[in-house]
Amino acid sequence: MRKTTRLTALVAAALLTSAAAGLVQAENFRPTSAELSAQRMAAVTPRNIVLFFDEDSAALTDDAVVIVHDAVRAAERAGSFRIALTAYSARGELKRDPQLAARRAGAVRRVIEDFGFDGDVVASGGQDPKLLSVSFRDDTLNRRVVIQLDG
Repeated sequence: MRKTTRLTALVAAALLTSAAAGLVQAENFRPTSAELSAQRMAAVTPRNIVLFFDEDSAALTDDAVVIVHDAVRAAERAGSFRIALTAYSARGELKRDPQLAARRAGAVRRVIEDFGFDGDVVASGGQDPKLLSVSFRDDTLNRRVVIQLDG
């Protein structure tokens, strides 16, 4: 019983000593808030963002507008000078409306410009679907616009 008490006291003393040493070391090597902010921004800046659309629609939902706004802010933080948009439509949509993908790209481009992005926005639409949904009846993955932050 006595050995257990000594061992517990020894472990507690070692932990306290390690914690105190860590605090002293952290004080000496603490990065500035600007350095931490730059590290965090570099770590969380996405390069590709994908927006999905409802069937036969080029309208952006409120959530999609927030995502586009976040993409614009990420582009500005990363120093991007160009945003490339590539729009896709599902196979059935292309048959019904060949210009739907181009309208989706145009809708996203207008939102980006409304947020005041200072760089170039290049939009292309009408691409053949590159992702295939699991079911041939469900083409939700093909109804999208890919936002790429360049530069």
